[in-house]
Amino acid sequence: MGERALYQWSLVVLFTGASIAFNIAHAPENLLARVVGATPPVALALAFELLMGQLKSEVKRGRAVKSLAKLEEQGRRLERKLEQMRNAKGRLEEQRHELEEDLEDLERKLEERHQKLERGLERNLEEPGQKLEQSLELGQIQDLLNQANLSRREKAELATQALLKFYDEKPEAPQAEAAEFVNRSPSWVSKTLAELEETGAVKRNGGGVLVSGREA
Repeated sequence: MGERALYQWSLVVLFTGASIAFNIAHAPENLLARVVGATPPVALALAFELLMGQLKSEVKRGRAVKSLAKLEEQGRRLERKLEQMRNAKGRLEEQRHELEEDLEDLERKLEERHQKLERGLERNLEEPGQKLEQSLELGQIQDLLNQANLSRREKAELATQALLKFYDEKPEAPQAEAAEFVNRSPSWVSKTLAELEETGAVKRNGGGVLVSGREA
């Protein structure tokens, strides 16, 4: 009980006691009259206590209702946030599936391109003296030359075919440019051209290198 409540209850008790004393003092000199005179102040004090108890209960109930309403509002906000998070998760899942599909499509295209390059390489390696297929472009040959999974022999054969393809398209190009294209030294280019010339795959003249099968 706080200081203010103690003061108020002290006043209630004081004035109730005074009222009882005054009523008894003014009542006739018999027991029944004095009891009747003392009853109203006591009844008033009890009624006042009941009223205060009722008010306290109502105040507590009102606070509980407000607290419950706040909790319900917080619950609704949390449900809305949860729903938003679920929607965001769903969108992220859709984006992930789309990315996976795009990645699979890209891998499939790369695999098809790789197989196409390998088939073109195999066809041209089987006929070293024949001009490379037109479908195998210079850029594709360079891609194959840069692959790390090729053996030394495969790279050498591919470099030879790349050299033939290079001079097939650029018969008057200098050996330094050809060496840079096949990623070999100029001496290797000169030696390889000599070997190809012996097999009849190329013919060198003062103007450049003529690949067999190419019209002069």
